Parts: sequence; C-alpha cells; structure tokens
Amino acid sequence: MNNRAVEYNRDFDLWIKQQITLLKQGRVNEIDIEHLILELEDMGKSLTRLLYIYLNVCNNE
Repeated sequence: MNNRAVEYNRDFDLWIKQQITLLKQGRVNEIDIEHLILELEDMGKSLTRLLYIYLNVCNNE
C-alpha cells in the first residue's frame, strides 16, 4: 500500500484536502488516482439515489 492509500484509509478529510491542493497546483502526477476515481464514482451513485428519492417524494405529494 502506498503513502497515498494509507492517507486515504487513515484520514479521509486530510486526503481530500491534499488531493484538492495537488489539483489546484497542477501536480496531477502526485494525485491518488485510484481512490479519486472510486470517490467520484461513489459520488455519482449517491447523487443519482438522492435524485430518485427526491422525485419519488415529489410525486407522492
């Protein structure tokens, strides 16, 4: 497990802040790509679920 993966598993908030900093600085070769992809995929699934729930609630009112 590399240092980026350890940070991801140990302190998620710190990991997020580090990834944002790296992106803003253009240091893309240092980004934890594997975990970033997982998080983006998860975020998309979560937003889709929330939209589905919201639409069901609106239709039932």
